[in-house]
Amino acid sequence: MDRTQPASWALIRATESTDTSLTDKVATITKPVNDGVVAVGSDGRDTLELLPLATAGENDTFAIRVIGWRQVLGLWAPTPLCTANCIACAKVGVAGQAVVATQRFCDSITVTSGIGVTPSVAADTIAELFVTISGYDRVEVLFDTTAAGTTGMNALYVMY
Repeated sequence: MDRTQPASWALIRATESTDTSLTDKVATITKPVNDGVVAVGSDGRDTLELLPLATAGENDTFAIRVIGWRQVLGLWAPTPLCTANCIACAKVGVAGQAVVATQRFCDSITVTSGIGVTPSVAADTIAELFVTISGYDRVEVLFDTTAAGTTGMNALYVMY
């Protein structure tokens, strides 16, 4: 595959997250396979692009964290790649599609920690988060509701 061509877009989770905190991950001997974990592959992809989503009201908030996983001497070692705060906007999906009419995109993403991370901020347009993932075997995306109105979270993703 030509690494300049992104793979297909998909939802990072099979079901929306309803987590109320960002979990600290620890090293494990078990390969991470939770909902929200995806394999990076060995075809040279080094960037993860995310479009965070929330079942929420306009301007409701939530947090997102990206964890990089790699094998180190028999362990799967987690590395926090970035943490960001997101604000849901007026833009929603379409009934019957991967992003439904009750899910809102974000128009503001503020990175609170991380390197190799680029957010976009766009008033009432869809914001994106780009995370460098080179050197990792898997990535995991975690969520945290930070507003009472945010009842579910997910993200569209693509790696290239």
